[in-house]
Amino acid sequence: MSDTDQAAAEAPAFVSDARLPDWATAVAPGIIRVDADAMYPAMLAVLGATDRDITQYDLECCFQFMKMDLQIAVRNSNTAPVEGGALRILVEGGKETWAQRLFPPGRGVAAAMNGEAKTLYRHIRGYTP
Repeated sequence: MSDTDQAAAEAPAFVSDARLPDWATAVAPGIIRVDADAMYPAMLAVLGATDRDITQYDLECCFQFMKMDLQIAVRNSNTAPVEGGALRILVEGGKETWAQRLFPPGRGVAAAMNGEAKTLYRHIRGYTP
């Protein structure tokens, strides 16, 4: 466990004023814990991927959507990272359920990481962070 993780585990409960999704919990300013077993089904539903075979591309889009949703949720809140810092996301659970290696490639992870997920996010949500 890293020093940051240890400090977060030992610190008193942090009360966030950010409007986080049900699958996310603020641990400290700039640190969000995500329940993968709740996040992936929620994001797959947003993508409309629940009624067809899920691919690595879908899972990577879900991951990218999750990051963008959290960036927007913590903006202007006490959960935002310190100025110049990055939002740290701790994804927990689901390692054997949602591991990309368990799914066919589909359009591929690289396509989702190289802009397609952000374009899809803008199309579905109407904005990007």
